[in-house]
Amino acid sequence: MPAKPQTHAADLSNLPKALEPLTEEPRWVVWPWVLRKAKWTKPPRQARDPTRNARSNDPTTWAAYSDAVAAVLAGNADGIGYMLQNATIAAADLDHARDAQTGALADWAERLCDEADGLGLYREITVSGCGLRFIGRSQGGELHRKFMLDRNNGAALELYRDTARYITISGLQEGACEDLQSIDAYLDSLLTRFDGNNGGTNFDFNTAGPQRDYYREIIENGAPEGERSEKFQETVWHLASNGYSIEQIVDELAKYPNGISFKYSNRLLAEVTRSFGKWQSQRRGSAVGAGTPPNNSPWPQIHIVSGEIPRVVNEAEDALLLLGREIYQRGGLVVRPVLTTFKASKQRDILGWHLVPLSRAYLVDALTCAAQFSKYSGRSKKWITIDAPDKVAEIYLARRGGSGAERHRLYAIFTS
Repeated sequence: MPAKPQTHAADLSNLPKALEPLTEEPRWVVWPWVLRKAKWTKPPRQARDPTRNARSNDPTTWAAYSDAVAAVLAGNADGIGYMLQNATIAAADLDHARDAQTGALADWAERLCDEADGLGLYREITVSGCGLRFIGRSQGGELHRKFMLDRNNGAALELYRDTARYITISGLQEGACEDLQSIDAYLDSLLTRFDGNNGGTNFDFNTAGPQRDYYREIIENGAPEGERSEKFQETVWHLASNGYSIEQIVDELAKYPNGISFKYSNRLLAEVTRSFGKWQSQRRGSAVGAGTPPNNSPWPQIHIVSGEIPRVVNEAEDALLLLGREIYQRGGLVVRPVLTTFKASKQRDILGWHLVPLSRAYLVDALTCAAQFSKYSGRSKKWITIDAPDKVAEIYLARRGGSGAERHRLYAIFTS
């Protein structure tokens, strides 16, 4: 009998920040390792009674996150899981993509991780230690497809959205994602890429032979009439998410005049600029939400380069001005107004404004909304989007009383 697998998981009672929205919904189940036909499986069980099966299409068999964690801590289950039917969360699994001992990734998995990093998706190691999972927000229709990538070792890609099944949650986050991003466009692109390669059946590297990169094929050879506009924008968004500037995208597409750029050969710069702007607005809206500046100004791009921290902080200050948040200098401190309840006469509670010192955490959040920060990845050879570095916020606060704070003081006047 094969030995019971090790469960790879972080502190399940303290999941990464990006997964906090999941903990607020009663979609949780638990699972034990169960040996079936010489293979270890993870059947879903009810968190409030782990001896009973949970059903993927029956919410009455699901429970609160706290119930699931309690069952595991009590030793009544090996892990927790989240149900996906009618959920606003979707996922992609990379099975047998990782060496559980060394952490080394298969080449195909590394490519998909680089793409997901460019989109800011949440990623975690699965409970087996041999897989990876991308998780993101979703509003798309039902999707449940599996593509075999290597039948010799079971490597596969599986896509889940609004489907009657659950995903295990390990909390073993890789990367620095703190807010779940939309995953729909990426799932759809993966479906098109792998489904199209094999006529709607499973995609197997062992029988399909050498495969061309999906986007490289579009760039060089174009797309069928009727799909060109959509594929052009999809390609621009792909290149943008991989760190290409407008000029670099134009140069890359112009190398292949008979490719996807053919339709726009006389106005390539204008069309790339338009599509790039849509991509930037989508990314900015996802990151900033309601905090997007009303003047619809371009989203500043700040590249983090070692030895250039003064330049980075200066650009961050300028971006913060454009964001328009109420940040001021007062008494040598950088502060912001908050609405607070005060005790008035006759013990009445009234609302009033109060100035509080700006915390580093608040500033990191504001800077991440104000600009898109990126750093160069030597492994993937491209610029990767990141949150505003904590060091930038620290230096900004240390400059209190300097030019940046003075500019904010002139930008708006707070009256107490």
